[in-house]
Parts: sequence; C-alpha cells; structure tokens
Amino acid sequence: MCLAGTSREDLPRRPGSVLARGRFGSGRKEGADAPRGCAGHRHHGRGDGPLFDAVAARTLWVSERPGDGTRLKLVANSWVGTIVAAAAQAIAFAEALGLDPQVFLDTVRGGAVDTPFVHLKGQAMIAGEFPPSFTVDGAIKDTGLIAAAMRESGTDATLMDAVACQFRKAADGGHGGEDMAAVYRAFRP
Repeated sequence: MCLAGTSREDLPRRPGSVLARGRFGSGRKEGADAPRGCAGHRHHGRGDGPLFDAVAARTLWVSERPGDGTRLKLVANSWVGTIVAAAAQAIAFAEALGLDPQVFLDTVRGGAVDTPFVHLKGQAMIAGEFPPSFTVDGAIKDTGLIAAAMRESGTDATLMDAVACQFRKAADGGHGGEDMAAVYRAFRP
C-alpha cells in the first residue's frame, strides 16, 4: 500500500481483519481483534493512525524491513490453519469415541490451551454448518504458501504439509467453498 508522498508500506490482511470496524460494516467480523502487522519505514507523526485504525483493531509495527508484515502474516496463518485442523481432529475423535464433542470444548474452556477461535470453529463443526468466513479453498492456498515459505526458510514443513493435506481432502469432498472449519469433514469416515 502506498501513501501519498511516502515510501511503500507492507500491510498484509489477515482473514477478517480488513474493514472490521463497525463504521464499515454491520457488526464485528471474525478475526477483527487481530492486529495488522506493518513493516517498512515508519514515519513518526505523519498521521497514519486514522488510516491504520480504519482497517484493523490495532496496528503492530513488525520492523523497518519491508516484507516482514507479510512474513508475520504467514506465521500467524500457520497457527490459524493448524489450530482449526487440530480442533477438527479432536471433535471428530470425540464423536468417534462416542463422546459429546461439546464436552471437549467445555474441557478446554478457561484453561491454558483455550482460545475463543476453538469455540467459534468448534461450534460450527458440531452443528455441521459452515457459512464461509475464510474458505477451505483459501486455506489450501495459504497452507501451500506457508509450507513453501517454511521450506525456503529451512523450517521443517511436515506439520503444515499434513494440515494442507486435510484441507485438500475436505475440498475434494466438495467443501472448498465452505468455511475452513469444514476441514472437520476430512477427519470423518
């Protein structure tokens, strides 16, 4: 994104973070509390605050190095894809063992491993309803980019490759246009 009379800024979008403020839409969008990671030359006092405030709940300056905002987006989205796939596997496993999967969500609630995202996506999985916020097809694209960046950086991509495989399996089952929580379908027989 270029601001008039300034250098180029790196302002990647996390799913749900753009136009998340109420004045741009009706209600908060999923992921609206996520910060926007920015990188590039930081022009102190130039009045960017209102611009950045309009596109994210908060702005996090990652570094002066252009591209680091995008790199951070890859890191954050690696966590998002992995946690959604992990929740899907746990819910499918609970069901396969004859347990009420809500009990799994209740078990992690308030503990060290709890996150609101697990409950949001977990409830969709339990209900079998996947209105798209960020699609399985989008997750396939992102996990592919993330795995490639991992390999390029020397990071082992084994886990991300497995997560990507499950998203592809869900898409192959006809769920590509549904919310990424539909990866749950890949864990069911």
